[in-house]
Amino acid sequence: MSGKPNFLIIGAQKGGTESHTVHLNQHPNVYMYEGEGHFFDRDDYQPDYDEYHEFFKDVENEIAIGEKTPSYMYFHFAIDNIYEYNPDMKLIMFLREPISRTYSQYSMYRGNGVNVFHSDDIYFSDDEDSFLDSVRSTEHLKVKDIKSNGYWGLQRGFYIDQIEYILSKFDRNNVLILISERVLKNPVIEYNKVFNFLGVSPLTMRPHGPQFADNKIFKFQDNINKTYYRKPIKREDYNYLSEIYKPYNDRLYDFLGYQITEWIL
Repeated sequence: MSGKPNFLIIGAQKGGTESHTVHLNQHPNVYMYEGEGHFFDRDDYQPDYDEYHEFFKDVENEIAIGEKTPSYMYFHFAIDNIYEYNPDMKLIMFLREPISRTYSQYSMYRGNGVNVFHSDDIYFSDDEDSFLDSVRSTEHLKVKDIKSNGYWGLQRGFYIDQIEYILSKFDRNNVLILISERVLKNPVIEYNKVFNFLGVSPLTMRPHGPQFADNKIFKFQDNINKTYYRKPIKREDYNYLSEIYKPYNDRLYDFLGYQITEWIL
């Protein structure tokens, strides 16, 4: 039996998207494809939905069916493609403090030997102190300027620009926004928001811990795909990015109606 997805985790990268697959798949009524679909964000996108549905060929009787691809969130054309596929798709995004998110992505990419620069006419040193160089190489670009997959470490943290475009297509009731730091701090409360959003039974607290309706215990892991840094971010680099992200964060707080205190040092 195969199914069609009715929800997507669209980001943000390094916001715990891989761990969310592990945790959501513990629910008896949730099926998540364990890889990243990367269907709607292809440069050569062709809407072969039969091919896409192969990701979900192992679906049985699950109610909520989904996948996660963190680059869907910031590509305008990916959001357009998702809307064309299903205008009632439920979209989930987990937002991590953008400076730590950017540095985590940078550290992962550099560790994997991936190019983190987007300039052909400026020379950048190839050492461990090139984080700020990678930021400066794309600082002039906005989310709407991005047309293909790549590093885009800085722009992925311009959350409010991405949210505004998503909501220009999708109804607000189809979008769930959670804060990654709060998921780590209160996983049962935050995951129950996801389960309620997906229309499946929430976790309940029992003597042996949080359990699903079938009495299976929810096992939360806080170290899935965790990036370990060779060195912490430099204070001057942190301050530089703080100035860039401040207006975006302020707009995000206005949209949410509250400050994300976990992001304020």
